[in-house]
Amino acid sequence: MSDVKDLGRRLADTLGVELVALPAECADPVAWGLRAGGVMWTFPNRPASPGVTPSFPPLEELFPGDVPPDVSLVRLVCPALPPDAGDRLRLGFGYEVVSARSSLIGLLDLPGTFLESQRLLVQEALQPTHDLADGPIRMGLREERRRPFDPPLPDATDAAACLVEWARGRGDLIFVEAEAGKGKTILLATAAQRLAAGDVERLPLFVPLRRLPLEAGVGWANVAQLVGVVDAGAERLLRAVKNGLVVPLLDGIDEVAGRYDRKLVKDLLALLAEKFEGPESVVIVSGRRTEARQLEYPRWKIVGIELPEPEEYEFRRYVKGVVVSLAKEWDDHTAAMPQQFQDLFGDNGIDEIVMREIDAICDWIVGVFPTVGKDRTLFFVQGLAAIGIGRRAGNRQPLSFGANGPLYVPRVDEVCRAAAVFSCLRERGKVDQLARLSYAADRQMLLMQGFSLLASATDRVNLPTPNELAAEAFGIDPVNDNEVYVAVTRQDAKHALLYANEAAGTYRPRFLSDWVRCSFLAQSLSDPTGVPKLTKDEVLGLVAGADRARLTFSSILPAMLGEDPVEESWLDALETAAARGSASASGNQWQLRAAVGDERMGRNVSPPLPLAEIDGAEFVGAVINGELSGDSFILDDSEFDVCAISQVTLTSASLSGVTFRGCELSEVSLIGCDGPILFQDCDLEECRFENMCSAGVPALHFVDCRFRGPDTIIRQDRPAFGANNASPLARFEGCTTEVPLERMFSGDWTFLDGRTTGLSHDHKPAAKPWVDCLRQTLRPFFPVRMGSAGTIQARDYIRLSALGRGRMPAGAPGQPHLKVILEAFGFAPGGRSDHLYAPWSGVLGGGEVERRFRGELIDFMADPTRVGQNVGKLLQRIRDRMES
Repeated sequence: MSDVKDLGRRLADTLGVELVALPAECADPVAWGLRAGGVMWTFPNRPASPGVTPSFPPLEELFPGDVPPDVSLVRLVCPALPPDAGDRLRLGFGYEVVSARSSLIGLLDLPGTFLESQRLLVQEALQPTHDLADGPIRMGLREERRRPFDPPLPDATDAAACLVEWARGRGDLIFVEAEAGKGKTILLATAAQRLAAGDVERLPLFVPLRRLPLEAGVGWANVAQLVGVVDAGAERLLRAVKNGLVVPLLDGIDEVAGRYDRKLVKDLLALLAEKFEGPESVVIVSGRRTEARQLEYPRWKIVGIELPEPEEYEFRRYVKGVVVSLAKEWDDHTAAMPQQFQDLFGDNGIDEIVMREIDAICDWIVGVFPTVGKDRTLFFVQGLAAIGIGRRAGNRQPLSFGANGPLYVPRVDEVCRAAAVFSCLRERGKVDQLARLSYAADRQMLLMQGFSLLASATDRVNLPTPNELAAEAFGIDPVNDNEVYVAVTRQDAKHALLYANEAAGTYRPRFLSDWVRCSFLAQSLSDPTGVPKLTKDEVLGLVAGADRARLTFSSILPAMLGEDPVEESWLDALETAAARGSASASGNQWQLRAAVGDERMGRNVSPPLPLAEIDGAEFVGAVINGELSGDSFILDDSEFDVCAISQVTLTSASLSGVTFRGCELSEVSLIGCDGPILFQDCDLEECRFENMCSAGVPALHFVDCRFRGPDTIIRQDRPAFGANNASPLARFEGCTTEVPLERMFSGDWTFLDGRTTGLSHDHKPAAKPWVDCLRQTLRPFFPVRMGSAGTIQARDYIRLSALGRGRMPAGAPGQPHLKVILEAFGFAPGGRSDHLYAPWSGVLGGGEVERRFRGELIDFMADPTRVGQNVGKLLQRIRDRMES
């Protein structure tokens, strides 16, 4: 069967007509045909090769008798015509050759403007890449929730090529998961562009879902209407999708009509799966992790975007494109720069000195990005680009301290505010001319601060509307200055920092980047009197109970505080909101405690409430007792480094991706909790793990751990990974136990027994104390990767509070002495006084020599007998100190 016949079969099925042999009832037909109106579309059995002048059978071969009287035109479909033929080649009266793509557009009755409108949509989506030499940067894909028997991704190092490959496949529902600014739109647009250029039998349908008007529904008919297809045409287009003729690339499910409603998004995803799922359909949808969690797995294939690492050339090329683009428009913005940003940016324009320093500014961004760039997104690159240009152009401030000294490292809140203010400066040029004077950047920033509260509020009762906030922030009388008011509120609804294209006054603002929203929340907490139409107490209460505010309390506020203790008013607001039953406030409390530590927190924290989100928290050196006990809250992706945890019982809590490193756990029970969970170099005494659930194998991973106490037990009476998966519940590497192995495991679903490898009843021989000391000292820099069976990763920096903590041997040097020893080998405080940076970090200018040192340390951490030259010197320093 030829590809062209297959195309005809799928088109006939889409149109609900019969595909017939030509000539009729021929054993080896010359072609296959379908009739649509007065046109007979024919698909030759042996078409010419692309690029070669086609030679098609004459009419008398197709119709040995007369051409049917109701056929006025015969069109022969060729996969691709020669370049000089266009989409159509006339062979004679009533007889012509058309390309496969032309047949798709004609038979599906798509608007004549379809290809041009798609080209413009893709071109608009790719606009941010125009200053990048050689086009968009190369992204990769990683598959989430991948099972051991799943095949690897095809060409996953080139994400756009991977999506195109899927688009040529059959029966896939693909969800591209990434947070705002990571390139979802550019990726889908690039894939659509490649598919349009290279695949002649499938039409890409690129649809930015944020273009759906607010008053529209969110069904397929509304999506089809965006490309000019209505009524029966929408159903025909849907059948074309199910037959693999059209590949929808639906960008931004989280941005539908500028609204975010979990139920609405979940219903839409379910509708898409129901409508599109079929053996030949391929549908590609993009959105954020929040939406990905609502997908029915394994019905959907969920993939995440992997942007280049900061040390890769592709990342630097991206950085340079952003810096060059910002430098071009810098002078247009300096005159309108808000006064409060003068210290950060100055007020001078770009000159030749700065243009000659573009590469140096790019080097600085690449160097500090692993520390400040919390996400590899345009948002953080743009914020750093603004600060870098501003320090050199506006303030003539250095980007590094001395020729070979550490780099200047801005606070994360400064980077967030820098990116946000430049978005506001650009918005001034987009608003109607009559409102341009009113639409000042400082007023926009004040309004965005108010919008962040509306976007994060769990209870919107008695809150002002967005338009009421706008009138107050810009000082506009809606009655007497109605034209200005309308222009401003229209621009607010389609602001570059927000989702919406258009909105009524009661809409709920939604920010494209959680970092933007959370930085404004932090600003509101530090200055609660500056938000329009809200009192100080109202602002404090709204921020304390803010939904999805992890970034505010885990990163931005701690950076703003520096070494200062937490403000009493913040703690009071958090306690009050949590006492009223706010799960969000409970999660925010714990996030702040993890980030600043118990000493700076200054008071106890209440147990987490059900559904509290403490995901992604980093506890370092904390002493945690029964106050962490609770049920049904979320700890996903949190890290506990050198913590002492005792008398804690978690029931039905989600601990997916949680790691415990160098911790002492005593009387800790996990009952019905979600994994997978990693324990590295931990002492576990009287700990219990019962009836775990896990999306990954194993549910429990223990590396270099020690089990103590007769009541330490792992019990599994029900499936952990699904009824059809008999994988072992736990994996052990280099672990020892005082508990007899036959008593340690129980239940029919552990799939563990006394022959378990990696776990011995005998104690391992003690290492030389200075070797053990160095390994424990370095361990925070070199944690084991989750689910990697021992693969070691390297960090650029750690908190100083992790240094010298954990299971150190007797006589080990204290933190001050260990810090001095490491500093002799290139470790340094770098940009933050409470952090220690590794010599290979960009902040310290790490080069090839430092990266080789990193490799030597990784070898030592993997095998303590592999002692290189530098490791030998480190060991001697520690030994001398321990023996002195």
